[in-house]
Amino acid sequence: MRSFLAFVFGVLVVVAALVTVPTLWVSQHVANEDGFVEFAEPIVRDHDFHGTLANGLSDTLVEQTRLPSAAQPVAKAAILRVANRLAGEPGFVTAWNDTQRQSHKFMLGDARDLPPELASGPTFAIDLAPLGAFVIDEANENLPFTIGAPDQAVIVVDGAPQEQTLDRIRQTPTYARNGLIVLAVSVVLALAFARRKSMAIAWLGLGAILTAGLLKVAAVVGVPEVLDRNTAPSPFAKALIDAYVERANASVGHWLLLLAIGGGVAAVTGFALSLFSGAKRRASTDS
Repeated sequence: MRSFLAFVFGVLVVVAALVTVPTLWVSQHVANEDGFVEFAEPIVRDHDFHGTLANGLSDTLVEQTRLPSAAQPVAKAAILRVANRLAGEPGFVTAWNDTQRQSHKFMLGDARDLPPELASGPTFAIDLAPLGAFVIDEANENLPFTIGAPDQAVIVVDGAPQEQTLDRIRQTPTYARNGLIVLAVSVVLALAFARRKSMAIAWLGLGAILTAGLLKVAAVVGVPEVLDRNTAPSPFAKALIDAYVERANASVGHWLLLLAIGGGVAAVTGFALSLFSGAKRRASTDS
């Protein structure tokens, strides 16, 4: 009976981990504002993304300004030139982080603070105004006229309302906390009922490796599907979604690698302790 209960709680450990690991990642890197800003920062340091960002930024800012038609091509060229030149510089990265922070407030903050562009309901969007203000300040230094920086420059990344998805993201800190409690209790009970603690540790380590493998397969299969189903309303929005998804895949992959390494250490330690205990018992019997 004890062995059966240890097995049941061991299985529960794996099931809880399969749910808790991705939920905890979303809680820390998406639901949390500071975590989201930190998560998104490497995107703007990617040289391959700089050209796409500069083009999207120049198009959006010129659309948001009230410049005469004759001045718009000049303004667009100046914004594009500055954005390409400064992309990746410390000030540009800081403005990008401010952009992510403002966008996080729009998506996951109070619905009453939504701008008119999102009046149809909560959705995925980014407000380029903080980044735009930084670039426009630089561009104005070499222009015969002044471009006014818009207070908001919202781009809808996915036009479909995402109220249910965003609500689930807001709840992930609670889900993750509950999952960690279930996971911890299951580990303790699996060890408590196990007849041989060392083997229980080994099997829990193998369970961690299994969890990492299953989640990695899910990511490998799921990421291309997400990218294929990307119905962004503009080329820039599509490129932005692709960048976020690829960044998420890399970040989750790092978590899974650490989980697999930790599981490997536990498995090796458990099996080593079991062999040592067995050898010690045989030596005692022989003597």
